[in-house]
Amino acid sequence: MKPRTCSTNLERHLGLGRVFRTVAWIVLLLASAPAQVPDAPPGFEHIESAFLTFLLAHSLPGASLAIARNGRLILARGYGLADVDLDLPVQPASTFRIGSVTKTITSIAVMKLVEAGKLDLDTPAFALIPDIRPTSGRLGDARISRITIRNLLTHSGGWDASISGEPVVAPQISQIAAETGGQFPPSPEAIISWVLNRPLDFDPGTRFAYSNFGFVVLGRVIEKVAGQPYDEFVQREILSPMGIQDMRPGRTILALRAPREVHYYDYPGAPLVNSLMPSVSGPVPEPYSGILPFESIDSAGAWIASSIDLARIFVMLDGQRPPAVLSPASIQQMVTPTLGVLGISPAGNPASYGLGLGIELTGADAEWWGDGGTWGTQAVVARLRNGWVWSAVFNSAPKDTLYTSSGAPNFVASLQSVFSVEALESVSWPDVDLFPRYLGTPATPRLRR
Repeated sequence: MKPRTCSTNLERHLGLGRVFRTVAWIVLLLASAPAQVPDAPPGFEHIESAFLTFLLAHSLPGASLAIARNGRLILARGYGLADVDLDLPVQPASTFRIGSVTKTITSIAVMKLVEAGKLDLDTPAFALIPDIRPTSGRLGDARISRITIRNLLTHSGGWDASISGEPVVAPQISQIAAETGGQFPPSPEAIISWVLNRPLDFDPGTRFAYSNFGFVVLGRVIEKVAGQPYDEFVQREILSPMGIQDMRPGRTILALRAPREVHYYDYPGAPLVNSLMPSVSGPVPEPYSGILPFESIDSAGAWIASSIDLARIFVMLDGQRPPAVLSPASIQQMVTPTLGVLGISPAGNPASYGLGLGIELTGADAEWWGDGGTWGTQAVVARLRNGWVWSAVFNSAPKDTLYTSSGAPNFVASLQSVFSVEALESVSWPDVDLFPRYLGTPATPRLRR
């Protein structure tokens, strides 16, 4: 979730004292890293130093890091501050907004229903949610009826935010609320009804255009087919079998953050904006403003998770640790390019997109990843060759990741250079598995054919 829309209701700047305190904390981390983590495995100090330098270079208050290999969690650490004002450090199990890594979760949920025989990827999506109708009573484009589940999963549904705008971000989401009854934030159903009035930007299935809206639709399909709320289905059928307990859809305003959730910070010097949330008045930091309301985008970008949770999910996808939430055949579909080469990966290799995952085309042992972010957060999780998985989540985002087309790829590429296979394999890792320390007892999936 990387919206490029900047609010025009800019009021005042964040206090410089807070920024200086944050940077001072990171400098302290850099100076004291060896003493602070005496249990660091031999060779890891070079990776850790590079990671701390990365935090300092981007003025990031806090981060959490998890590294796994061959199905075992071998490192889980928190860095910096979860709450600057309270001087609360990030813990390994602290939860963060994960942005568009949510799309990987939603894609797994879709494949779970496909395996159960309840869904087909080539079924027209809107035929499955007939109760959600365009507000005008008529589709704005006849081609909408041809959009399949596969099209939504591969961002080829026909919507291009660079042409028609981003319906889940202000100012368009404010317009949707005003034109669908005035409730803010608007429900996912209200957003869909409004978009169905409008024409598509291209023929479904003919090209890739990143679409948050398409994954909002997928959430409603999952609810209809599964017969239960989207988040409940994900928690029961996907997360609980892996022992993941703290993941949940996040909330927009600060007062509603989850017990282990970090505080989010805009980039240093960022202005405050007027809150769009009806329960909050006056200027607030942009991460809590409602310019991107998480209540409206559950299945597209609203989940919160720890770096450990994300590593566990990718370990499952890599088939390294039971229980197998999905079959190998379903996972293979997710990590197979569907639209050919789409560009260059953050590491400089040809890249494509599967089902909710970016794919780096590096030969038979392709690498794949998910990343996401918006004001106040960034998340990256990657599966590398030779059995490696790493994830990192942050409670701020550099300005250039929000307002430039190259910012987010450069952010991910910098992290990938820190956690390369070569760097990871230079460390003498201990023979440990930390997953049982942080995760609960796996539950039995309840889905039935």
